[in-house]
Amino acid sequence: MQQTKLYVHAEATGQGRTTCNIVQKFGNVVTIIFDSGDTLRSINDNTLIFSIPEGYRPRTFLSVNASQFNGTTGTIYIQPDGTAKWRGSAVTTASIIFSVSFITN
Repeated sequence: MQQTKLYVHAEATGQGRTTCNIVQKFGNVVTIIFDSGDTLRSINDNTLIFSIPEGYRPRTFLSVNASQFNGTTGTIYIQPDGTAKWRGSAVTTASIIFSVSFITN
């Protein structure tokens, strides 16, 4: 098993901190467990939120159901280059929460 963290843009610039940010790899299967904590407060639709490190990126585009802590739903669009964007209404609560497993190269 290998483990790393996502590169969360707001966290890297000191604008907040994730609550849970785990990326695990078993063979060629990657699992991400993510709770944005306060890093994504006040973002809007189509905002770039994180990047997945090389070696952990998906083979194809992924559309992942996610929700804000208050129950408002949205989607995380993850590209094969590892970039991920929030697709949904403006984030009014502190957390976006999701988990996903996928095959990597």
